[in-house]
Amino acid sequence: MVDRGRICGLFVLRRKGDSVEYLLVQKPKKGSWGPPKGRVDPGETDMDTAFRETEEEVGYDKNDLKIYEDTRREVHIVSKRKDKIGVFWIAELIDAQKEVRINPAEHSGFKWLSPQDTQRLILNCLKSLFSDFNQFVREKLLTSTD
Repeated sequence: MVDRGRICGLFVLRRKGDSVEYLLVQKPKKGSWGPPKGRVDPGETDMDTAFRETEEEVGYDKNDLKIYEDTRREVHIVSKRKDKIGVFWIAELIDAQKEVRINPAEHSGFKWLSPQDTQRLILNCLKSLFSDFNQFVREKLLTSTD
């Protein structure tokens, strides 16, 4: 097993009425779905990486997103060839109508999905983390008047 270090990303959501949708992107070779994410470059903070990767992959920059910094979570990601730590936050798209600008060099598609469909499509190693994130959203964001 090869140690690939750290990856960081954002679970981007947008409000839709009294609910939310989450943005997932699809890897072209594997066909797997997940949030925008990528490896930490030398000298970058985890948050810098999450912002950079989100902008590179879907076109949303810091000004487009509200980050819920207290949602920072780490998850251990293991597969046959990789062993890494994933660091993720929840980010809300400020303008829910802003279009995704997918980077075709990195992804073959994107979807805005309900929490249930997101849970079904994401990688197994992210399911527990996403469940915690979605609980935070239900309890803190959908019941608040912000």
